[in-house]
Amino acid sequence: MLVLTRRENESLIIGDNIKLTILAVKGGQVRVGIEAPNEIPIHREELLIDAEGLEKVVTTGDLPVNDASSHHVMANHKH
Repeated sequence: MLVLTRRENESLIIGDNIKLTILAVKGGQVRVGIEAPNEIPIHREELLIDAEGLEKVVTTGDLPVNDASSHHVMANHKH
């Protein structure tokens, strides 16, 4: 993993066509702007993890008893 320090309004260029810009830093949150071609999918990791958990529940019917994230997924899943 490459680790870099950036300040507000500073950017990173990835490849030839992806630009990440730090828009704001406030407390423990960083606001990031992403410019990328439409064919490049961009996802928040926690949504992918929730989607994987939901997919497992839907396909197997198993809801892990001690898995709080799966309970969160089911609670927020709209039928």
